[in-house]
Amino acid sequence: MMRGLLLAVAALIVLLAIFPAAIAPYDPQSRNTDYLRGAPTEPRFNFSDGFYVEGRVTQRNPTTLRLETTVDPATRWQIVFLVADPAAPYGFRLFGVEEGFVHFFGTDDLGRDLFSRVIHAIPVSFGIALVGALLTVVFGFVTAIVSLRFGGRATAIFVRTAEAIRSVPSIPIWIGLAAALPQDWSSTTRYAVLVLLFSLISWPHSFARLRSLLEPLVQEPRYIYYVRRDLPTTLVRSARYFGPLLGSFFAVEFIIQVPYLVIAETTLSFLGFGVAEPDLTFGVLFSKIRSLDSLIETPWYFLPIVAFCGCIMILFALADLVSREERLG
Repeated sequence: MMRGLLLAVAALIVLLAIFPAAIAPYDPQSRNTDYLRGAPTEPRFNFSDGFYVEGRVTQRNPTTLRLETTVDPATRWQIVFLVADPAAPYGFRLFGVEEGFVHFFGTDDLGRDLFSRVIHAIPVSFGIALVGALLTVVFGFVTAIVSLRFGGRATAIFVRTAEAIRSVPSIPIWIGLAAALPQDWSSTTRYAVLVLLFSLISWPHSFARLRSLLEPLVQEPRYIYYVRRDLPTTLVRSARYFGPLLGSFFAVEFIIQVPYLVIAETTLSFLGFGVAEPDLTFGVLFSKIRSLDSLIETPWYFLPIVAFCGCIMILFALADLVSREERLG
């Protein structure tokens, strides 16, 4: 049962990444000026009205002069599924309201829907990280095969290089790379290049694990007979030889690398060296939270963090599931 639930949630994350514009109820940059810094509208259900949210009334406090919103239980805004929206890329949205508004995660100080912004942040944060993770595993496999197959100086070079890279803290590397990139690039392009570069920097972790796993296997006579001495043929035939044997291990290694790259981007954007508005990633959403006042006055600003942690936990749990099935198999 846990396996099926985990796969279902992972499939949902994939759908969110592929069709964010159809699933999100609003455009990530659209503003609701009548509901600035508004609290989440909780969905409710009964058999007569179906799904709905209670209405909101916004008034200015005569003492503090701030706009304050109160719940109006007498007003119910019904949630409708498959709402037609000519402005949406697909011509419709998964759900919405015909009257009023619905903000499951509340709104920010500009009145933008945080739930929609989280959904639109998933493709950027996770999509580019997938490419970076794939490059990390591929580069780790290539360097491990070269060091084991040819040994000697090649092994010494790769091992010493990996140890040198692993001894340097990752955040200073990220900040240095971000400062070296051209300033006229868009923030998404900068992030893509940073992730690709960081995948090359993070290869020592995959290299160390793959080298320890492959070391006894490359000594087998069958493998030595199958491959040839020249490098291109060795790499191609090694991939064919070890692919069926270590496919689940490669999948685990790939899944584990994705959240680490996403966490690195989040840290960099939070510090102001990564992606910036109007592009959206989880790091951009987290940058709104920089003081204790945010926790006190607008606690719903932390809901994107909850969504992010949930996605990361799902990826780690998926990697653990694949690893356990590999051992049982």
